[in-house]
Amino acid sequence: EQARYHNYAATLIDYYTRKVYGQEIQRETSNKDLEAWWENVDGAGTDMSSYLRLALAKALCAGYVGILADKTKDAPTGPAKADEKSSVFLTRFLPTAILDWRVERDEELRAVKLLEDVPSPNLLAEDADVERVVLWDHEEWVRVTEAVEEGGRASVERQNHNLGAVPLVTLRPFRHARY
Repeated sequence: EQARYHNYAATLIDYYTRKVYGQEIQRETSNKDLEAWWENVDGAGTDMSSYLRLALAKALCAGYVGILADKTKDAPTGPAKADEKSSVFLTRFLPTAILDWRVERDEELRAVKLLEDVPSPNLLAEDADVERVVLWDHEEWVRVTEAVEEGGRASVERQNHNLGAVPLVTLRPFRHARY
């Protein structure tokens, strides 16, 4: 005889997210760039409402989810702000990918260490076992990519971001006592 498993958690999460997002959220702005970004917040064509709906579902499963705002590496074409060609995009991080963080007494996030996904076109390829960690603080980010195999070499990339803050927020479905 086979055992049966009812996934009640999935049903509850679906019910909760439908309640929260039962009506389409209406956003208004006169800024055409912001309006266009709301239609593609992750660089993969996901609109803001769909992105947050999935983030909420993941946060309900895992307790919280981190959302990092980053920008593409497109170089500016000149010195003016209008010459900036990079685009802002959001990335979700489950708790297992948030390896460490530092919080000041005022509960402001000072630094975070994240495990990034490293896409591999071929799982059987020699470079399939690659680990990439990125560290963010108030001044810069540092990305370390290392082959997991013995003898693998690490590459380090760093850049100042001039934000004065760590661009990561945690989405918690329920208020935590400390945060």
